[in-house]
Amino acid sequence: MGAVPASFGLYQVERLLGTGAYGQTFLVRNEEGERFALKWLKTNPEANGDKRFQNEAWALRTLDHPSIPKYVEKGTLEDRTYIVMSLAEGESLEELSSRLQKEQGPLTPLMALVIAEKVLSALAHIHERGIVHRDVKPANVIALLNLRMITLVDFGVCKGRGQPVDAATFWNAGASRTSPPSKLRHPTEVHQTHDVFSVGVIAYLLLTNRYPWSVGTAEDRGHLEKLMMTETPPPLCVENPSVSAAVSDFFMSLLVISDDKRPSAASAATICQTLIDRIQQSVTAPSSGKKIGGQFSHVMRDPVHGDIPISDYEWRLIGTPEFQRLRWIKQLGAANLVYHGAEHSRFSHAIGTMHVASEVLRRMEERTGALFNLDERLMARAYALVHDITHIPYGHTLEDELGLFTRHDKNRPRIDALLISEKSKLGELLRSTDFGRLVLAHFDPDSPFQKRSWLSDLIEAPSGADIIDYIDRDSLYCGLDHRVDTALYRRFTIDRSGALPKQDRHIVAQLWGRKGIRIDAEFALESLLRERYALFLKVYTHPSKVCAGAMIGKAIREHAKVKRRKAILDERKLEWMSDVELLLFLRSSESADVRSIIQRIFTRDLYTPVFRARALEAGQCNYEQYGVRQSSLAQLGMFDRDRLDELEQGIAKKAGVKPNHVILYCPRAAPGLQKVRQHVEIHRGSTEFRDEVHGPHYRISTDHLRLWEAYVFCDPEIEVGKRLAIAEAAANLLRLRNEVQADRREVDRSPQLSLLEDEP
Repeated sequence: MGAVPASFGLYQVERLLGTGAYGQTFLVRNEEGERFALKWLKTNPEANGDKRFQNEAWALRTLDHPSIPKYVEKGTLEDRTYIVMSLAEGESLEELSSRLQKEQGPLTPLMALVIAEKVLSALAHIHERGIVHRDVKPANVIALLNLRMITLVDFGVCKGRGQPVDAATFWNAGASRTSPPSKLRHPTEVHQTHDVFSVGVIAYLLLTNRYPWSVGTAEDRGHLEKLMMTETPPPLCVENPSVSAAVSDFFMSLLVISDDKRPSAASAATICQTLIDRIQQSVTAPSSGKKIGGQFSHVMRDPVHGDIPISDYEWRLIGTPEFQRLRWIKQLGAANLVYHGAEHSRFSHAIGTMHVASEVLRRMEERTGALFNLDERLMARAYALVHDITHIPYGHTLEDELGLFTRHDKNRPRIDALLISEKSKLGELLRSTDFGRLVLAHFDPDSPFQKRSWLSDLIEAPSGADIIDYIDRDSLYCGLDHRVDTALYRRFTIDRSGALPKQDRHIVAQLWGRKGIRIDAEFALESLLRERYALFLKVYTHPSKVCAGAMIGKAIREHAKVKRRKAILDERKLEWMSDVELLLFLRSSESADVRSIIQRIFTRDLYTPVFRARALEAGQCNYEQYGVRQSSLAQLGMFDRDRLDELEQGIAKKAGVKPNHVILYCPRAAPGLQKVRQHVEIHRGSTEFRDEVHGPHYRISTDHLRLWEAYVFCDPEIEVGKRLAIAEAAANLLRLRNEVQADRREVDRSPQLSLLEDEP
């Protein structure tokens, strides 16, 4: 290579910056002390090296962009050409990312976006002038650590209109990893989106520390091409949970195989800048309260949690029509007919759930360090805020208990109407942020997020924020002494054991301590499940509440018969009704029977329970018998709307009463049974899943099975003899033992005579 010259004319050499296939690059200074980069042709450059050198000088003279070196001048030394250009400050992405990966892991999504935006912006400038770079790779992107300067270098193999030498060009093995299949197959082919593809590969590498398609050093470009054509790399949000769905989708769109289906550099740069703006918008990190270009400018005073700070973005979510409708839907449906204070709304529960979720994250971060980036914290708060947005008046009664409508979190038309539709103001606002779009993804019943997301655990698990808030809130408004010990928050963490699949991140409850298993931690977790069970026992399955819900369901079924309507009720209208509006709507029905039933709700003149039976006897409270009984009741027609009408008509006929005076009730599932599961860490680095067959979960599940009951209610005006006939007909039909005693006054008593039953 020979000795390094001390100077190139007026330029003094300070040091060698790097050596490439056909040239050496030096850091030099002029007489004024200004620093430049000087590239000097090698003595024996690789094939066509001198022609590439000419092309690079031509490209730099043609281009003018802050992320491209500026051409200064050209000269010769020792009969070899050199080019002087502005200095690209920093180090190559290859060096920078390698160092940062060792120190702190993959780059943050924001860093990757900033780098990509500057490179794409430079490429858009290049492409606009009819030039294709053709060698975009980590070694050819120079960056300062603070990312204030990103420079795309090395234009030796570029092609474009007006270049002085149109020679065949080649690239080394390193660049093959950033080339799409068409370029690997036809090295001389020129397509602008080849450069865009390379940016996608670089972003994937920065965010995962690996290439989207990995091949060994001994494998050739043909193998890499085949791999690209046959395998799809995992999405970035799967490989790196800190990457939002929106950022992941954007970078993956740069990696599509078809050249014509990738975005242009200009449009990709615009999308990239939009994503950056969204991340940098005026928001506050909820877990720390530190200002991130904004602050919690609103406070809501909550009777359970006290002051709850609200960011501007969250305030706007709360202000949408879809969210405001929750003010008029009671959290506990008809429970206010039993506990008169139970008038609180789903609106207040949503606010409380957001607060609890934020507190749990804060406690986790205090114990384990910084686990969550800003997007994740904002996503958690936003999802907690809107998790119940698809609820309707008396939703649990009409959906879970009576099966008249599809459950709110599985109801695709309702999810579409309230969140996905272009008409949804809430959906529009969520789509305006990266984390909001990921929140929307959690509402897809078929989305893998719902099954393996730590966010679902945080909000919806048996020890999640949703349950914690409603235990505290429902207990307070019902005047009951059931609360969740917030010390439980300290037990939560993100699984790091490797016991779960790589793409899964679950919140687990740590049950171990320095001296072994923590009995108090196990008790805290069991206590939460016990407090929840107590509310099901005392409130959610109280006979009077059940009766009122069954009457509303009966009214809806009878209303549908007025004009032989196939649909029970127009769900699009129902979605925007309050509890009272639904009752008023039914009270104006053309059916006198419907009007009569609803009037009894308004005056709390409820139907009388003449038949009440446990669906499972004491010795049958296990999952095998549970499945058998579910199947037998389904075959009987208890869970089918039309067949349920027929069963009620049969009972009424045998007792000699009108069908609308008889209501047969039995939910498809045991109340509260679906949430007694939890990931736990019993030893350091050992995660297991405890469900209904494990320890206290089994006992609590058994208790929930005991709450599964069947009822028959009848009009309180019916004489005692016919009530007995109704009860006998129900017992014969269901083959269950009636616990309403015929020889006592219970059969002649209406629930309204006692606000609190001794035995709910």
